[in-house]
Amino acid sequence: MKMHKAVELYKAGQVEESIHRLQEVIQERPDFNAAYHTLATVFFNQRRLPEAIRTLDEGLGHNPGSLSLMAYLGIMKVANKEYDDAIILLQDVVAKEKYCADYNNYLGVAYQEKGELDKARHFLLE
Repeated sequence: MKMHKAVELYKAGQVEESIHRLQEVIQERPDFNAAYHTLATVFFNQRRLPEAIRTLDEGLGHNPGSLSLMAYLGIMKVANKEYDDAIILLQDVVAKEKYCADYNNYLGVAYQEKGELDKARHFLLE
């Protein structure tokens, strides 16, 4: 219920209250991946990328097997121009989800931004 209320608050423009509620959900349920995803998305939408990354990193620390958290963290690292870290995360994700076009594409973007074009071509969508 708190999760839904946090999303409603965000949609109503009450961003800080939404963040507070999502943090409460995470404190109560550190295994609840959707709360980390939602909080990271709120931070990202508010152009608070370092906080989004910290949120996902924390979530992955509590849920080390979560492929979705790992993938989203890798995508956020690409957005924050942390290409080496993004590549490490996304290589692992793509090895497990090799047919996910989004994950492959973000991995390709990370390689491209590093200037490793041969590797990038392997992952980027045509």
